[in-house]
Amino acid sequence: MTPTLPPKSFTTVHGYRLFVNAEPGSILVGAQRAFCRTWPNQQEVTVPGLHFIQEDAGAAIGQAVAAWLARIDGRCTVHSPPQE
Repeated sequence: MTPTLPPKSFTTVHGYRLFVNAEPGSILVGAQRAFCRTWPNQQEVTVPGLHFIQEDAGAAIGQAVAAWLARIDGRCTVHSPPQE
């Protein structure tokens, strides 16, 4: 049986994939996580979080996506989040 993948864990542009892994995570763990790591043309980043990682690590995810886009496209500017 092929594991089902939560669509929010991946971003794909021009055939390149970004896998946003959460540590310790709660949904995409074990065999499903290992399966996701086998995909070609993929970069993995790990952010702290459990279930709703966009709430736990929103700024880290945004920075990871911007840096990933800059690497694959060369046209994206990476900005740091505003200081509060």
